[in-house]
Amino acid sequence: MLVEFTIVLIPLILLTFGTVEYGRISWIREQMNDVAITVARCMGVLQAACSDGGLYSEEKTAALVTSMARARSVPLAADNIELNRGTSCGGAAGLSEVRIDFSFVSAVPVVMTLLSGGLPLSAKACFPNQEAGN
Repeated sequence: MLVEFTIVLIPLILLTFGTVEYGRISWIREQMNDVAITVARCMGVLQAACSDGGLYSEEKTAALVTSMARARSVPLAADNIELNRGTSCGGAAGLSEVRIDFSFVSAVPVVMTLLSGGLPLSAKACFPNQEAGN
């Protein structure tokens, strides 16, 4: 009886942890997409959180990205964020683009050896730039 229980228990534990980790990966990917979309819009319409005196501020925008990610329990460093104002996306010019690259590290790397080195995730969003005063 104990042998059969052990044979069934190990795959069940792996399945349980795998399901939880897959859920965490999906949640983090969705949160980073949300941050990218929100910040791209902020850059495009020059909201106060991304501008200084009506002019685009890359420092304020990068701080907004890191604070939004931190609020969602995702630590981001400055080198994980790429901000471009006045670029093209999908063939359209004059857009603000936010790209976030993040490496997901499993909470259970001993069990999930596949994810222990980190799974690269990325989020990208573009928003049309508005003219100042519009």
